[in-house]
Amino acid sequence: NVGAGDASLAGFLAAGGRGPKALASAVAHGAAAVQLAGSLMPAPADLDPASVVLSGDVPLDRALTEPAL
Repeated sequence: NVGAGDASLAGFLAAGGRGPKALASAVAHGAAAVQLAGSLMPAPADLDPASVVLSGDVPLDRALTEPAL
């Protein structure tokens, strides 16, 4: 969707622009944007920050695959 990147950047900056809190806010804003019609910017009521889980435990041996079509 148009606007998901802008929404992510807005969320990142709104949360201070650095650190895990800003990253989680960026993900929540971007995720909300792709669920809206057209290029609407998400409102606070559209956000679901509790659904964002950050982890530093990344399995480096995990194989990347193409998304299902």
